[in-house]
Amino acid sequence: PGWQAAGDRPRLPVRDRWPVQLADLLRSRGFTLELTIIARTGWTTQELWDGIQTRQIEPPYDLVSLLIGVNNQYRGYDINEYREQFVFLLNKSIEYAGGNPKRVIVLSIPDWGV
Repeated sequence: PGWQAAGDRPRLPVRDRWPVQLADLLRSRGFTLELTIIARTGWTTQELWDGIQTRQIEPPYDLVSLLIGVNNQYRGYDINEYREQFVFLLNKSIEYAGGNPKRVIVLSIPDWGV
């Protein structure tokens, strides 16, 4: 997709990142896991796709989470462009989960515009 990436954004402390919190919770319940985080705080759908392309992705993963969208809205990007890019990223997430959509978690980020 022809998306445009922005520069670096401030980073959230590692312990405060949602995937780290989820991994800690799962470990506390006896799960053994390896965590891979690609996205950074403040990224748009384009920046996430750019980040994915720069990484060595080695699917299938047992679980994939997708939290994206509020920064597209915050920057005033077109909602239809977001929909197209979100669907693309969702399909990629399913692909990375070995084609099993039951292994993909999508967290809805609140609509901060309301």
